[in-house]
Amino acid sequence: MPYNARVSMASELWAKVKDWVWLAVSMAFVVIGAAMVVSEGHRNEGIVIVALFGTCTVAAGLTVARKLRSGSHAPRRVEVSTPLRPLRGRVFALGLLLVGLGGVLLVFGAGFGGPMQGIGGLITLTGIGVVVGVLAGVIPVGLIQFERLGLRLGRRQYAVVVPWEGMSRVLVGEYYDTPAVFITLLDSEQFVADPPHRRNLARKEIRRTEQWVGAQILIMPTRYGLSAESLAMTIELYRATPAARSQLPPGSEPR
Repeated sequence: MPYNARVSMASELWAKVKDWVWLAVSMAFVVIGAAMVVSEGHRNEGIVIVALFGTCTVAAGLTVARKLRSGSHAPRRVEVSTPLRPLRGRVFALGLLLVGLGGVLLVFGAGFGGPMQGIGGLITLTGIGVVVGVLAGVIPVGLIQFERLGLRLGRRQYAVVVPWEGMSRVLVGEYYDTPAVFITLLDSEQFVADPPHRRNLARKEIRRTEQWVGAQILIMPTRYGLSAESLAMTIELYRATPAARSQLPPGSEPR
């Protein structure tokens, strides 16, 4: 077997089992940390290990569950009568998780030295910033709206409207192990910026995204509580079926 083929097979095998390996290793460290908690002289270190790898266990478990679920359910058409916005509750919960995790490292991490407590403090401050940002309405930012002209993607300072006729391909994949939808355009300049004077900012984003992932548009559906398969299927429906677009709203200013 050629070397490149063996490397490819090994990469595919690792991609299939890496989440299970991550889950198993995390759970093993949780057990070790729990044993340290009940032992003499290592309680604080055990609490830190349980907090760190308990978080990893939850993250790995959710990833495994998501991938198992995605292969067992057919995608459903997304409801597009109203704009799709990021889930504020999920971001708020993430902020609370960071505050809790950072607090544990800060309070119980002395046994690992000052750097551990410094990391804990940084995580805590990040979590507080996220919580305050959500409560103040500053984050999360984003919007997906299906319009007759095209797909509107809202940003903080502007929105990009990608015409349906300007889309070449709509693909499902992953970006840093997170489900993603990739949209390739026939022409990188075929988009509408709203407001128009922000077109240069929109152009920079599109070019940067193309350099990173090979497609001009990248959407992370989990931010909106959607599956990548369902969102991609719905986008493809309106891309390929002009008659269906008459049911969509004519468009509105981004908020």
